[in-house]
Amino acid sequence: MVFFDKLMRWLKSLQRTDASLGLPARSTLHINAIIVSHFDLDHYHGLTKVLTSDKFTVGRIYHNGLPRYGDNANKGLNLDSVTHHSDDTRSISTDFRGIDSTRQLVSSGLLFTDRGNDNKFSKFLQTAIKTHDSGRFDDIDLLVKRKPDNSHPTLSNTGSDMTFEAPAPAITKPSEAIRLPAFPDPHDVTDSNPQPTPSGSHTINGNSVVLWLIYGNTMFLFGDDLNQPAQAYLG
Repeated sequence: MVFFDKLMRWLKSLQRTDASLGLPARSTLHINAIIVSHFDLDHYHGLTKVLTSDKFTVGRIYHNGLPRYGDNANKGLNLDSVTHHSDDTRSISTDFRGIDSTRQLVSSGLLFTDRGNDNKFSKFLQTAIKTHDSGRFDDIDLLVKRKPDNSHPTLSNTGSDMTFEAPAPAITKPSEAIRLPAFPDPHDVTDSNPQPTPSGSHTINGNSVVLWLIYGNTMFLFGDDLNQPAQAYLG
């Protein structure tokens, strides 16, 4: 696991620094925040080893709210409930928020493969629950922006000299229940069909957590897996 190995090298470097200063070498490294942009396997699977290691403690894991349901869960786009609106757009709901809804998802029976086993997303959530219950992980938290509100949610405990803002994913209404836009494959869009049936992969990628890192007068944009429909929506 590349991510785990890098964190271990960082911890060992800090331990060497402690020793050079005549301080007791720290035994653990605390990670204030981890961002899971979306729950495609290559964006979260490497965290499992971090969560199971007693070398690390974690504050919060932020996510975009779209879980990975099982093969027979009967969820729209295999993500959640899709609504078709009068303007021909579609949106998708999410009830996946914090640690309590994490427990509910795992116990719901909706995260099984077609062979009746826990899918990989369920196994990740179970690891997060165990780490939380052991006291090494605080919480998992939904991170979204309410469109068209101009304010962006910010991450907590990131230090006094830098700010992390999240301009996306942006939910479809400034109030009411949280619903995210359902995006089509842009190759399916035509003049005669400007709002084709949404795509599961484009919906979960298009609702990636996007971050602004603001450090003094410098800004970095982490766009993750945004696609053309999502960029047009965020405008």
